[in-house]
Amino acid sequence: MSIINRNHPRNTLSHRFFEFLKREIKEQYSKIVIAGDYNLHHKEWESRAGPNTEADEVVEWLHENDMMLITPRNQKTYNNRTNIDLVYGSVDLLHRISFSGVDENTLSDHSIVEWDIYMSQSKNGDEVFTSVKRLNIKNADWEKFDKELSSAIKDFNVHNKTLKSTDQIDDQAKVLEEVVKRAMAKSMKEVKVMKKSKRYWNQELREKLEKALEAKREARQRQPSLALKRQKIEEAKKARKIFDHSLREASTEQWNKYLSSLEGNDIWKILKHEIWKALLPEIDHGLDREFEIDDDSRWPKLEFDEVDSALADTPNDKAPGDDGITGKVLKMAWLNKDFKERFFKLLQACVKFGYHPKVWRHGIIVVIPKPKKPDYSKPRAYRPISLLKIPSKVLEKLYKKNDQAYNALTSTRAIWGKTRLLCY
Repeated sequence: MSIINRNHPRNTLSHRFFEFLKREIKEQYSKIVIAGDYNLHHKEWESRAGPNTEADEVVEWLHENDMMLITPRNQKTYNNRTNIDLVYGSVDLLHRISFSGVDENTLSDHSIVEWDIYMSQSKNGDEVFTSVKRLNIKNADWEKFDKELSSAIKDFNVHNKTLKSTDQIDDQAKVLEEVVKRAMAKSMKEVKVMKKSKRYWNQELREKLEKALEAKREARQRQPSLALKRQKIEEAKKARKIFDHSLREASTEQWNKYLSSLEGNDIWKILKHEIWKALLPEIDHGLDREFEIDDDSRWPKLEFDEVDSALADTPNDKAPGDDGITGKVLKMAWLNKDFKERFFKLLQACVKFGYHPKVWRHGIIVVIPKPKKPDYSKPRAYRPISLLKIPSKVLEKLYKKNDQAYNALTSTRAIWGKTRLLCY
């Protein structure tokens, strides 16, 4: 993945910059984030923008390369008047990027655009993305979810054609997963950890934070002399440094106190903090393997009622895979006509070719301690379970309807299960 900081000064040519991206970056990375000062006005991000040939060329290039706007439309970022500081991301990154807000308390005429990208890094340095953000599915706005799902299908230009190869199956499965996750992100609130839930947060930290913010505001104001301006800036930096230091101390002290209070099997409470991941060895997932797939016309053609039955047998609250799509979400997506037609043709092609899409072969491994074991320092005291994606489970239910297709799946499942399963 490539993250590019964009700064477009006036009287410079944008097309040179984007030609450079097309030549040097796009060939190496499929996941790109371009963030910064675009210094352009266009109706895509500013409703009052007038005609602008250069901006049109930029937007056309972004769309051709599957880049989507992350920052909200009409979000003022420059002198509280216009929106020229933007974040664009590749389509397959949309569910992993979220806009956090705009901080106007800066020493510049540009506001700080805050955005988050959720990822981690493996020991060999490769970028490994974490699971989708935790969303409040229980209180989802399903009417908005339905509208956003149709909108995403249109924006992603998801075709509704018959799939004729395994490559087409893989591409369609991937993009349908992305549109569902995008609709989820836009119709469900994120489950956030509030400050009051942090046990180390106290009145002293609150006061130091307020002082740091006040010093920052004073530093942004005009001063009678340059020397006084520099003094205010230094005072703001010092106040922020004091707050950051106090915050780290309070957090570390609370964490050490918490660990010291654990006894015996209570130590497993730290599993929710995911520290166990650092204790497990890195797993070699092996090389990708390709399988010969036969288009066997003797296999019965999939019908809509079979998918209805498979979805009905899928629990609503079953733990999802790394895509975050639960049984309830998939069922609500199935009610959307645009999604239903495309998802059905995808499942139909999978059954026809006896093929399992690559994107559905990923799972999450959760390590659970077995009860009443005398020694939890031994590997046998744990039981790993795998959380597979719900669409993958639905496909398995469909394979069971046909013994020949099901046998074809299980004969290869042991192979790709070892080589493709991802451990997060």
